[in-house]
Amino acid sequence: MSSGWDDYLDLRKRLPEYFADPADAAIRILDDVAQVTAAEQAKAAALRARGLPPEWSRVGVVYQDEYLTLVRDPVRFPGGGLGTYIRKMPSGGADGVVLLPVLDRTIVLVEHFRHATRRWHLEAPRGFGEAG
Repeated sequence: MSSGWDDYLDLRKRLPEYFADPADAAIRILDDVAQVTAAEQAKAAALRARGLPPEWSRVGVVYQDEYLTLVRDPVRFPGGGLGTYIRKMPSGGADGVVLLPVLDRTIVLVEHFRHATRRWHLEAPRGFGEAG
């Protein structure tokens, strides 16, 4: 297991709603240690075959700051295959919000500079949530 595994287990205990599988979930999060290990190994083999670092398969908390937490979950895909899947979650345990304002029957968007793309984008106003 990765160094972020203990943090991942702690996160699962603190925020179980972010790890619950709805009845109709297409991708299932695994919690059995043997299956988690198998999922990491399957993903590592797929990464190696593509010349990519096998450590990208490690399950756990990959990154965390005050706004977001990046986790790599062990999963079972719809076809039954095992692997890992990365996703972001709010760090504070509160979901963010997106608004779709309408003014005079016209959707209002804001122009926002995004560091990741190094470009300006038109988008719906959004923000992070805070617990409480």
